[in-house]
Amino acid sequence: MNESQSHKVLSDKEFHDFVLTSYEPSSYESKELGSDRFHKGTCYSHLCRTRCYLVYREIASRLGDVRKIMDFGFFPGTVVRQLKILLGDRVTCFGAGVNLEEEFIGFMAPYVEQCIDVELDPFYSDSDERIRVPFENGVFDAVIATEVLEHLISPLEMISEGVRILRRNGLFIVTTPNVSHIGAILNLATGRSNYERLDRSPMYLKKDPWRGHIRYYDRSELKTLFQRHGLDMVHHRYYREIGWIHAKWPLSKRIIISLVNMFAPIYREGHFAVFKKR
Repeated sequence: MNESQSHKVLSDKEFHDFVLTSYEPSSYESKELGSDRFHKGTCYSHLCRTRCYLVYREIASRLGDVRKIMDFGFFPGTVVRQLKILLGDRVTCFGAGVNLEEEFIGFMAPYVEQCIDVELDPFYSDSDERIRVPFENGVFDAVIATEVLEHLISPLEMISEGVRILRRNGLFIVTTPNVSHIGAILNLATGRSNYERLDRSPMYLKKDPWRGHIRYYDRSELKTLFQRHGLDMVHHRYYREIGWIHAKWPLSKRIIISLVNMFAPIYREGHFAVFKKR
């Protein structure tokens, strides 16, 4: 029996129970959601638990083939913390992102081998040098980028760097909002933008740590974007983020979204995609 066969992969219900009862959110996850849009006590790990589960399941089902993992844009550390808690020494995790403070790096030490402070979008960089993480070519089994692409003005260099450090047949695992999600359609139908408010856009906030959503993608665009970097899409699904039950939504909105999620997957809020390096 190989390692992947001997490890029991949690079901989505078991994973959600773990997040809500056993997993202890960090202060960084709590600070992420200081908005009155959510019920009191909602943490980042509560809100993002569907996409975290999809990433966990992909990794856990491939143990043995996937051991060494890089998480791009990994603050507040939720994904890699949960992978290490659930999978232990079966995986070795690394994290890369911008504006990583020493206190956060120290907190993440039990979960990651190394935290790399690196700008993932050349638009924000004061240097003409390309994005580079300090690793040789082809040393990682998987690169993860959850809810990162939509914040980048140019994602090409991040994808290119992820491909460089991936081994042949390594996986690039991505989640990002779906351009056709029902919330965006309702905004457009009522004459509103489906992007961040203008005053929260990069044209005003280039030096601010918050970066709004720049662009949403459809499935074919994601496929093309990664294919041009030598990656083939091997799995894709539109997913509904169960964590939004913690949002203070009116009943009418909840009913509309529930019906859409049930009968029209193309209008769900997120893409989950797995790409394999040729």
